[in-house]
Amino acid sequence: MDKEGVPGRAFHIWNSETEELIFVDSDLTDPEAVTGWHLLTELTELVGRVRVTAQDTAVACTSQRLLLIDLHNQGLMLRERSFQRGLIVGSMDATNELLVTVDGRAVATVLRAEDLEEACRFNVRGASQRGVLGSMTNSGYGVMCVGGVVRVWEVENGVYLYSLRERIGEVNAMHADERYIAACSSDGTIHLWDFGAQ
Repeated sequence: MDKEGVPGRAFHIWNSETEELIFVDSDLTDPEAVTGWHLLTELTELVGRVRVTAQDTAVACTSQRLLLIDLHNQGLMLRERSFQRGLIVGSMDATNELLVTVDGRAVATVLRAEDLEEACRFNVRGASQRGVLGSMTNSGYGVMCVGGVVRVWEVENGVYLYSLRERIGEVNAMHADERYIAACSSDGTIHLWDFGAQ
């Protein structure tokens, strides 16, 4: 995110190879939202998240909206979806074809990354507004830390698979790929699991 928090310019997307600026947000953050950010003395929650998909689009998320952005067409907004119940921003992640996010009622919604159409829903037990951090793998698994427990779902049809045994408390960063799950808990401890062996 842009550290100045200027209305209509809250985040930027660059081409990682050419370093060319591809997109500057012009709609996701309005002046009232940015004014609210300036009133915060200590920012403790995520206010936005952006993920790039395999279709050369970006999905941007705030607590109220998801935007689908065309990275080949100078940041053209392709789709937008609003959520009345609010989203837990840290829960949103995207892969080549799917994205997942959790709303304020602890319901995870899996959407197709190409058009934001719903694929399925499932319940994320024990979720709270601040207590969910999520990641997805390209092979279709959703990994979320909920209430200090790392849980795994098969996201294409919302099937809960299992929880990891170790409780790690509140996390502030998490990532999963085809082989590993890594998470950093709020006490600064980095946890690493061999996801491929599960």
